[in-house]
Amino acid sequence: AERLVAHRLRDAVAPGRLADAVESLTAALRHRVAGRYGLPPGDVVEHRLLHNVPWRALHTYSGGHRSIVRINAGAGLRAGQLARLVAHETYPGHHTECSRAEAGPARDRVELGLSVLGTPHTVVSEGMAESALDTVMGAEWGRWASQVLGGVGVPLDGELAERLDPVLATLRRARLDAALLL
Repeated sequence: AERLVAHRLRDAVAPGRLADAVESLTAALRHRVAGRYGLPPGDVVEHRLLHNVPWRALHTYSGGHRSIVRINAGAGLRAGQLARLVAHETYPGHHTECSRAEAGPARDRVELGLSVLGTPHTVVSEGMAESALDTVMGAEWGRWASQVLGGVGVPLDGELAERLDPVLATLRRARLDAALLL
């Protein structure tokens, strides 16, 4: 427990660097995803940093291939978790799913633009978003994230993040279960 607390302190993203880190990861993920998933031209993800909200991040699809991702800047986000969080909300996560649904053969099905919590659709959507980083980056995502974040002055020990990730995955599942129970 003490080592994990020490790691979390070292891995903390300085508040003044969070916006740059999120933007940089989003751009790098979009670059990797664009050709693979056939993103519509002109898609846009806008980020907003908030405080005192009960979640780490929240995606809202605005239509027209535009999304707003709200990030809880007061949640003590760490460099080792940012790539997974950004991929979940943007590329190839929720934003990509919504943009492709709007542009694809189901575009005339307006009911697909509505998300009702606790339905089979949201379970599938969350499952896809949870696997977003692994899908696009594979097992060596930490080394890639370390390079991207290093470019904006956010240090990350990518190899350590990769080793900790499977262990912390158990805690992520418990967090999601707790959120559903609330």
